[in-house]
Amino acid sequence: MYETRSAVNRMLPLPGRTQPPRRDLHVVRPSPITSEALERIGAPYRIEEHIRGKPPEERRRVRQKNAVPLLDDMKRWFEATILTLSAKSDTTKAIQYSLNRWPALVYYCGDGLPRLTT
Repeated sequence: MYETRSAVNRMLPLPGRTQPPRRDLHVVRPSPITSEALERIGAPYRIEEHIRGKPPEERRRVRQKNAVPLLDDMKRWFEATILTLSAKSDTTKAIQYSLNRWPALVYYCGDGLPRLTT
């Protein structure tokens, strides 16, 4: 599970962004890999559609139950996929960008207040 930040830390800006790197993957050439990545990136957004407007504690609980396993799987998929690509490919760069900012992406799962943004 992803940890919740303390009340004091919640006031500090997050390092990076709190959304999956959808835009980064749109600039690469369409391929089965980028299609799969976009499908995986879309999954947390579908969860958020169902919990929008719910109390923060309920959003946190649903994120922990549903989004955390999807994000864990997405990270494993990114890490495995990147090994099969050229180090200089645009897809590799987009995936690496995501992995480098992973803590900012998964932060929202440990708290019911932040929103997953586009």
